[in-house]
Amino acid sequence: MNRITTTILLAGLVAGTGAASASTVIAEFKLLDHPDGSLTHRDYGLRYDNLSFDLEGARGTTGRATMSVEDAGDFLLRVIDNGGGDLDIVISGMILGGPEDGSNETIAFVTNTYSDVMAVEDGWVAFDLGVIGMIDFLDDSYNDEEMTARENGSGDGISFQFRANGHRLTGDDTSWVARGWLGGYQPGYTRDWLTGATELQVPAPGAAVIGMAGLGFIARRRR
Repeated sequence: MNRITTTILLAGLVAGTGAASASTVIAEFKLLDHPDGSLTHRDYGLRYDNLSFDLEGARGTTGRATMSVEDAGDFLLRVIDNGGGDLDIVISGMILGGPEDGSNETIAFVTNTYSDVMAVEDGWVAFDLGVIGMIDFLDDSYNDEEMTARENGSGDGISFQFRANGHRLTGDDTSWVARGWLGGYQPGYTRDWLTGATELQVPAPGAAVIGMAGLGFIARRRR
């Protein structure tokens, strides 16, 4: 884990940097664990199977693994307006989890940036493919990985969506739900985001301006 990198990332997300290319946060949400994940041992927001580990000399992969977006602190989603209809979605924060059996839980810092974003009637959708960020563990039990986005399989090209549609919430068609499809999975295993969300107050315009250089994102793809 590169703690210097993590510090820079966090600082860039929280405060303005005075960079030449300034953008404005137009919406901010705290992400929540979704109660209807496909694994039922706990509520979680990230399913990330086959984590690569090195535990006391034993090496391998976890099999099924889940991560809470609530149990390690606030995990945030921000919609950022870069001007001229150019939007980003940035999700970032600490997550806690591990194998399905509850063993060897760990904490990781995650940042994902989607930069091919379109506003729709009930929220936003993204079409990014390839590298979108990192999962960066705070200890050496698991190996840090680049995170990649993949298309959802329906043929519409969407790799992430954040919409007020109550997806998989019984009797609810208005609550915010984030869904994202991630690469690196294998047949029979899953890697994806499925979270609820609660809206936070957007800062006043002067306070909401952030320097995009401060996000520290390692790779971007513009429309």
